Amino acid sequence: KVQMPANRRTTAVSLVLAIMAIVFISAAEPPVADSFLGQGNEAFAAGDYKAALEFYEKAEALTLDPGQVSFNKAAAYYRLDRHKEAIECYRRCLQDDKASPQRRVRAHFDLGNALVQYASDNPAMLAEAVAEYRACLYQPDLPAGLRADARYNLEVAQLLWLKAWDKLPEDKKKEQSKPDKPTYKEQDKIGRASCRERV
Repeated sequence: KVQMPANRRTTAVSLVLAIMAIVFISAAEPPVADSFLGQGNEAFAAGDYKAALEFYEKAEALTLDPGQVSFNKAAAYYRLDRHKEAIECYRRCLQDDKASPQRRVRAHFDLGNALVQYASDNPAMLAEAVAEYRACLYQPDLPAGLRADARYNLEVAQLLWLKAWDKLPEDKKKEQSKPDKPTYKEQDKIGRASCRERV
């Protein structure tokens, strides 16, 4: 039996312990990221969306849950009427395979809202908003209040899409391919005129 010298055994054991420490430390959410997220959430709750955004951006580089940070940043951007940035962040959030079902539902709903706000008379963006509200409605265990708001906003987005498509000049309609017409389902119709925001 070959034995390592004591000096090498100590070095090997130290190396193994160091690797294990790195693995265990990297598997936990860094406390600093949690702190920044918490401070951002406090600022958001107080209505200071600019400060919230700054904290979320600090947390972004440190977090192990980038989808959560993207979701929070999107909400802050939305409240600051920076809808284009909100759309980008909600899309990043939805790319997170580890997102909880509750976060995914809210991200679909909120992305639909941001698209409607940013779209103006853009039929393609309004069609995407319709798709997001539908994706929200297809999620299992959707709370009743959010379901009602998503149906309401779906109807609004569909009506806005129809108006935007009708406003396009005929030559523009021929130039671009018409986005899929949002379909109406009887259960989706509740006949209202503006989007609801769910906080």
